[in-house]
Amino acid sequence: MKLIFSFLLVLFYTFINAQTLEETIDWLNTKKSDVISVESYHLPKNSTNTILFSFTKIRIDNSNGGYTSIGFDTINDFRISETNESPALYIVSSYIHEGLPLYIKMNFQTIEIRDRFKKAFSHIVNLKGNEMVTSLSSEKKDMLEWLNSRSIDIFEGENKLRLLYDDVGIKKYYLKSTNSILINWSKIKSISYNVYGENKKYYVFNVKSSDSITGNSEVIKFYVYSGVAESYGEILKDLAISNGAQLINEDLF
Repeated sequence: MKLIFSFLLVLFYTFINAQTLEETIDWLNTKKSDVISVESYHLPKNSTNTILFSFTKIRIDNSNGGYTSIGFDTINDFRISETNESPALYIVSSYIHEGLPLYIKMNFQTIEIRDRFKKAFSHIVNLKGNEMVTSLSSEKKDMLEWLNSRSIDIFEGENKLRLLYDDVGIKKYYLKSTNSILINWSKIKSISYNVYGENKKYYVFNVKSSDSITGNSEVIKFYVYSGVAESYGEILKDLAISNGAQLINEDLF
């Protein structure tokens, strides 16, 4: 009996994974009515926005001729969230525009249908052989890529805050502004983050530096969506320490 069950299980997963790209695209287009609204960084949510799935890309258009298009071969991350309004799925691209990863957000009536769409998109990127970003890697390159891909999860008030992570350190700047702050990894002395606000939707982060020779110090403050905040903080600390930072003991006194 166990052998029969195992054989049937293998057949089931083989069938699921055998769905072709054409069949998956057909399924997505047939289920478009289950997407209650779509938006992107450049296209705010609007009832007139439309979405189209082709063999090569996802595209949303608005009534004014604006559009956002993401090639399936550029997808490197999926994000999900449950908001007061509706469960959402973010399709995130490796393409960076104006300091942010290109993304398309789809809102759904239920978590179940959102998760079915996520499975369909996951199947497509598997067929394409895409390399997805991960927070589980200990490689510096992967950790920097993961932090930079989280740009859609950070904010500071109404300002168009941007954070750039590279081999040197953390750069904080604002879109279309010449003002910026750069903190070298080795100069970081403290990385703290705590739940912000009563709804606990975000964490507030403070990254502080200190130069023992000049006495100069800098602070980079920002907010991160709670769904990724813990991983975000751990990776920040790992990168700082591995690059020579000597973090203070926050609980010393």
